[in-house]
Amino acid sequence: MIPASSKSVRKVLIITQRFYPDPTVAAVRMTQWAKWLPEHGWKPIVACRNFGASLSRTEVARAIHPDVDIVYLNDPPTSVAPTTGVTSGGLVSAAIRVIAPDLIGTRPRSPVLRWCKEAVTSLRARRGQAKDAAFWRNAEDRIVDLVRCHRPDAVITTSPSVAVHSAGLRLMKEFPDLCWLADFRDDYRQGGRYRVSLAKRYGSFKKFQHEGAIYRAASWITCALPVHQRWIRRRFPECANKMTIVLNGAPEELCAAARQVGAHDRGGTVKVIGFSEARESVALAQAVAALRGAGEKIDLRFVGRVPTLRPAIEEALGDNVVFTGPVPHDRALGEAVSARVLVAVLSENRSRLFLISSKLFEHLAVPVPVIVINPTRPDASLFSRLGGVWMLKAPTAADIRTTLETALHTPFDQLQSRALMVQESWNRRSQVQKLAVVLDNLYKGRGRNTNGEALAAPSLSSLSISAPPSAQ
Repeated sequence: MIPASSKSVRKVLIITQRFYPDPTVAAVRMTQWAKWLPEHGWKPIVACRNFGASLSRTEVARAIHPDVDIVYLNDPPTSVAPTTGVTSGGLVSAAIRVIAPDLIGTRPRSPVLRWCKEAVTSLRARRGQAKDAAFWRNAEDRIVDLVRCHRPDAVITTSPSVAVHSAGLRLMKEFPDLCWLADFRDDYRQGGRYRVSLAKRYGSFKKFQHEGAIYRAASWITCALPVHQRWIRRRFPECANKMTIVLNGAPEELCAAARQVGAHDRGGTVKVIGFSEARESVALAQAVAALRGAGEKIDLRFVGRVPTLRPAIEEALGDNVVFTGPVPHDRALGEAVSARVLVAVLSENRSRLFLISSKLFEHLAVPVPVIVINPTRPDASLFSRLGGVWMLKAPTAADIRTTLETALHTPFDQLQSRALMVQESWNRRSQVQKLAVVLDNLYKGRGRNTNGEALAAPSLSSLSISAPPSAQ
């Protein structure tokens, strides 16, 4: 049992794989939670992996919050994988580009090619999961020591990867009275299938057991996907009354900057921020080139990982396309605010996943046109009726050109109205305010009754998946 904190400020230990200044999207959710929880009386202590981008105490205070402490669970790597140049992944991408560029982001029609691609993808995923699991197993003793040292009033574990939640299971064995919130940014399987072949059933059953153990042991569960919440309620009904949906959303700093954008402050750049590994990226470049040929003063900019099809994109646009490579999240937000049009390019494969594209919350908070190529089903359901948003499925360059022409002439007041609604409805700061209610209830002992069974917290309907009235 952990003694109650002697200080008035409550402490929450956040255990996460990635954290700021890590440039990947997996770092954003917990960075935003840590940034705003101090406003509600919670002091975050962040335990995370060190991938080579660490912060000093002064930098933490300036970039996040003075009350946030970061504990790195490993020494910094002796070398950091380059974001440019020749890597093993780069060699694979180059080979695909040369041998079969049409396979990028798609599901091959040939059974042989499809099996080969799925086998390579599966092997990479298993290797990554095995490395993550090994790291978190080795880190468990260190995390136990952190709990003994800091005596937090609550602990948050967050995935990806799901191996992080194994640390939560260990903590519940060591400290049965600990308040544990298990946060899932993706579903447990992270896009994997729940129905598997006979040969894979044993492994699937073991995963199912691990998944159930997390749900049952956690004091509370937060999900970013409504389909994940429905799955838990259906297969683990005993956990149905200890869940909350906390969507991803727009950071307050982005909302503040977006509110300053005027009708004539948007420049002339069409920007793709984030995922762009799809052949439609080439079609987008061709569409921009056609509009330039017709006299439109626009160019194209890819912010984030450089797409495999860069040579084809450059062939279409020449010097009128820029590739930034991976950038920190705060710079990506600045890129969004200064865009003329924001385009999200999802591949055919990615569009099949039953996920919400978290980057769209940020795009839609900016008063600029937003074009989504190959949206997922949840994307289309949640965002398609918003003003100044276009959803295209497997478009040609001509389709994208026509949409861009319309988007470029969209009235600013329509875009501003949508942006203000998104800023109000899907704001990270307000979401954390409601999340703090859950932590407060757990801290006060409402998380479990005398039999160890979960009790419901007050209704948090504004955290549900329901879209704002104007989006329905």
